[in-house]
Amino acid sequence: MKTNMRRLKLMMLLLVLAGTSAFAQNDWENPKMFKQHREEARATFFTYDDATKALKNEITEGTYIKCLNGQWKFNYVGRASKRPMDFYKLDSDQSKWDEIRVPGNWEIYGYGVANYTNITYPFKMDQPRIADE
Repeated sequence: MKTNMRRLKLMMLLLVLAGTSAFAQNDWENPKMFKQHREEARATFFTYDDATKALKNEITEGTYIKCLNGQWKFNYVGRASKRPMDFYKLDSDQSKWDEIRVPGNWEIYGYGVANYTNITYPFKMDQPRIADE
């Protein structure tokens, strides 16, 4: 009788764990959501004002190029549910937000925990395509 009860409890626990991982997973925690809603990788091309600038290949002087380097407003929250919902609105209050340097990495500036590893990624990545395929 005790053995049957143990098995029943173990089966219930396994069902609860399986159900939790299958249904309560957020998109950003789901390895199957890898590479969703993005464009395929491609070559990068730049537009120049005229042929002379194109021949110089100095992209920083182009009218159609905007450098995003510099100080950016930054608001880190530990949970996505705590994020400011109206941050994109022009009248949103960002006076209490910090500033970080871009390009940069917010973990280096003391926010969150670095997730990088030199051993293995925590999810399976697609193998790169061979050019002849």
